[in-house]
Amino acid sequence: MEINNITLLENNTLSLTLSDFWQHDDVDDVAQSILNRLNNSRVIEKVLGADRQYFRFEWHQALLHLEFEWYGQSIWIECELENEVAILSRCFDLLKK
Repeated sequence: MEINNITLLENNTLSLTLSDFWQHDDVDDVAQSILNRLNNSRVIEKVLGADRQYFRFEWHQALLHLEFEWYGQSIWIECELENEVAILSRCFDLLKK
């Protein structure tokens, strides 16, 4: 699956849309594909909920969350700390390629 669209939202969140419909069984593969594009990212924690899953990861000394909500086909990346939001523009640039 390819990233079809990526948008940097005003609330300091990156919203990602994939080219294909995905299911909860696809999340690990999709997450790995996204994180591979962010060189040197390191997954710290994986949290599974009823209709949502997220990967807490470190990238360039910032803590971020890669979130998946499968009922709405929503994928987004957000910073854990407000003072790390500048890193999202770097994520945007790499994922946009």
